[in-house]
Amino acid sequence: MGEKRKREWCWIMKPQSYEMVCDLCGGSNLDWSEFEHMIWCYNCQKDTHGKGGIFNGPIHLHLCLELGFSFDRIDIATEKRLYLHENKGHCEWEEVPAR
Repeated sequence: MGEKRKREWCWIMKPQSYEMVCDLCGGSNLDWSEFEHMIWCYNCQKDTHGKGGIFNGPIHLHLCLELGFSFDRIDIATEKRLYLHENKGHCEWEEVPAR
């Protein structure tokens, strides 16, 4: 499985907002784990990979944004919001909101 790496950022929305569930109990009482690529399940009291919800397949970015999903991030070290910007078809995150 390899060594767990500490998370440097997390999505602005909670995991269940992205339709993620715990892969152990199927529950949605979740938060982002302190480790990359993992969630914390309050029911199981464990870090787990979960079932990826919308992250399991291609993400149709503009449709997801129209449906109310946010792909902004929180930088854990600075506690600042990083806003998603699209630049020539690539996603970038910056502290300045899009104009």
